Amino acid sequence: MSDTENLFRIEKPCLAEKICDKDVDAPCILHCHDSYELYFLISGERTYIIGDRFYNLTEHCVALIRPGEMHQTKGSRYERILVQFRESFLKECFTDTAAEKLLQCFSARCIYLSPARRAEAERLFFRILDDYRSDAQTFLCLHLAELLTLLKLIASESENFTEIQRIRDEKFSPILEYINKNYKTIESISEIAEKFFISKYYLCHSFKERLGISLITYLNNIKISKALEMLKNTNLSVTDVALDCGFNSAVHFCNTFKKYISLSPKEYRATLRQANI
Repeated sequence: MSDTENLFRIEKPCLAEKICDKDVDAPCILHCHDSYELYFLISGERTYIIGDRFYNLTEHCVALIRPGEMHQTKGSRYERILVQFRESFLKECFTDTAAEKLLQCFSARCIYLSPARRAEAERLFFRILDDYRSDAQTFLCLHLAELLTLLKLIASESENFTEIQRIRDEKFSPILEYINKNYKTIESISEIAEKFFISKYYLCHSFKERLGISLITYLNNIKISKALEMLKNTNLSVTDVALDCGFNSAVHFCNTFKKYISLSPKEYRATLRQANI
């Protein structure tokens, strides 16, 4: 599989699926998509990378991923439910203001469901799964809204809310933090290697081994994810987006963009507008 395959995904308006893998270590490639994501770990343990942060998820944890955020899970012996949806899906049933309020729960990154709230949240995840499988779109939207409201409530109740503590990978956390902070000005891998007093070869080899993609791909991922957001939410020209995201020319930006998502920036923007996203 190519480093760049499926790193940026244009998902369905809403998707729900359950996976049970009791025996095999099944890491996913580091990626992002244009939807919100709820990842409910029913059993097992997973290491979850969100942006430049690492989290240890145990059973009854929910990870909340915003559009454009790079993320990846690793681990074994797990069971989970995944729900992905676009903001536009909520707006089919609710006003813009109501949809924005429902999405406020995504200010948390990972939540542990306390015993007091666990059964209620699990019931809603399974209802959403059933609604999706039966193509009951209206009920799906309503149950999703109920779940988002519950997660927001949990986050506001200090006695019932515990956000999963961020863990620090002593080797890679500082590197990811540096790349995410300085992606616009980083000119070469050698610059990163010198910053952390390690050889370029060791940096590239260990980065690929740990995260499953090359360092240059990760750096480009950050730039392209920012570009996706700008193409969606602004009317800036392709050239202005390219320069703002750290590319030295519009040509380089367009070639890299098409390599990663199989569309040119203009085609991507047109696709969003055609789908009313």
